[in-house]
Amino acid sequence: MMKKKDVYNKAKATWGIDAQVTKAVEELAELQKELCKFLLDDGNMAHIAEEIADSKIVIEQIELILECKDKVKEFKKAKIRRLSDRLDAEQPKYLTFSCEHCKHNYDDRICFNCNQHSEYAE
Repeated sequence: MMKKKDVYNKAKATWGIDAQVTKAVEELAELQKELCKFLLDDGNMAHIAEEIADSKIVIEQIELILECKDKVKEFKKAKIRRLSDRLDAEQPKYLTFSCEHCKHNYDDRICFNCNQHSEYAE
């Protein structure tokens, strides 16, 4: 079996850059469709997993074709760091529940201690 990079280069040589970019757009749209189905409670995990695999493959091909893999890594690292910072800033907003019934602290709208709904702690 050929190495992944060799397969991607062969696909580029066989079908051309425009076809591979078009394929990437198609595969990402198929993933989008499956995720929308998931949100509508009609999703199929096998289909979602398959479309994620297809999407990752075409994204790797695009990184190779456009020679931007290192730049993608830089942006990904920065964006994960930014997400982490944003999550740290949000943490207090949603982890401040206190049950009105038993005063138990928890991190969801339903207290699992007494199984009652509650409001945010003041």
